[in-house]
Parts: sequence; C-alpha cells; structure tokens
Amino acid sequence: MKSLQYFSFLTLIYFVIGSCNSTKQASKTGSQLSKNNWQLFSIKSQQPSIPEGAKIPELTFDTQNMRVSGNGGCNTISGSFKLDKQNLSFGPMASTRMACPGNDVEPKFLDALSKTAKYSMYNGKLVLNDSSGTQLLVFDPVK
Repeated sequence: MKSLQYFSFLTLIYFVIGSCNSTKQASKTGSQLSKNNWQLFSIKSQQPSIPEGAKIPELTFDTQNMRVSGNGGCNTISGSFKLDKQNLSFGPMASTRMACPGNDVEPKFLDALSKTAKYSMYNGKLVLNDSSGTQLLVFDPVK
C-alpha cells in the first residue's frame, strides 16, 4: 500500500513539474511576441504595395490577456489568439469599417491571419505560416 502511495506522489510531482516547464515555455514564447510591435514586411513572400495615405499593417500582442490588436492598413483590428509553443492561431478579428478605396493589402492581410497555424522567429523577424508550413506573413519589429 505504501508503494502505491509513493508511486502516486511521484506521479503527481512529475505532472506538477512538467506543467511548470510548459508554463515557462509558453511564457518565453509569448515574450518573443509581446516584446515588440510588428510591422508587415511581406505577404506570401511578396512585399505589399501600400497605397498612398494607407498605413503599413501592424500587430501588437498582449500575451497576458491573449489579445492582438493593430491595423490592417486602413482599419483598426483586434481579436484573440492562441499560443502553444510554436503553434499560433487567431480568433475572429473585429475591425472598424472605413472605406479603403484601392487598398487590396488589408483583405489579403486578414485572410493570411485567419490561416495562420504556426510562427517562428528568423533574423529578428516574425514569420507566420499555415499548417502545411507555407509562409503567409513576415513582420519586422517596430523600432
């Protein structure tokens, strides 16, 4: 009976320590995202042509509340995101509804965000990929 209690205690300790490590990993991962604001560099490996008067799309991650905000080039956007190690996905984005004549960047940007499944950091850039590993968006840190 004592060996069963001892085994149960060791199992509990193992899971507690394991969950602490995953929390540290998520915290470390999240700090990479929340360390900077991120300005769009490319969509599907192409630098976007930003119309005159439009903004360059940006994202800001709030990893404490698991919220993301920014702009799509014309409209302000916000929503939720999920993060687990290198997996990243966005919930539905709320957006203002200003007319943006000639701005085809924003719909492409929002579409790419909705397809995001993973992220990585490469040479200081934030890279978002779909579930098959195809590069969707690349961001530069805002300085």
